[in-house]
Amino acid sequence: MSNIELPSIWFLLIPVFMIASDAFLDVFGLYSNSFLSRSVTGGITGFVLPFFLIPGFVKLFNDVFNFVSKKSNI
Repeated sequence: MSNIELPSIWFLLIPVFMIASDAFLDVFGLYSNSFLSRSVTGGITGFVLPFFLIPGFVKLFNDVFNFVSKKSNI
C-alpha cells in the first residue's frame, strides 16, 4: 500500500487565509486586489492543494477497492 499521510494542515490553511484576506480586504475597501495578488495567492494554494487531494483520493480508492473485494469474496 502507498503512503497516504497528509502534511500538516497549516500548509493548507496559510494559503487559504491569504486568499481570504486578499478578498476581504478588497470587499471592505482597505486594499484593492489586483490580477497579480489573485494570481499569486491562487498559485500558492494551487501548488499546495494536490498534497492534500492526492492522498485523500488514494485512500478513497483503496477503501472502495477493499470494500468491493471483500463483498465479491462472499
